[in-house]
Amino acid sequence: MNSKYSCGNPKGTSSSICWRVNTFGCADSCTSFTNSDISNDANCAVRVKNCAGFSRW
Repeated sequence: MNSKYSCGNPKGTSSSICWRVNTFGCADSCTSFTNSDISNDANCAVRVKNCAGFSRW
């Protein structure tokens, strides 16, 4: 995932509202995507894909 858009932003959102996802990214630290729990990874990926397609990657 592209850290420019998807993680590490202190204003990141857990919302599914596209303008928030597109503006602030997911409310996850970038290191949370490297652990064995993929639930947050999948949740963020689905929200980014639904709002912006996979072009964000």
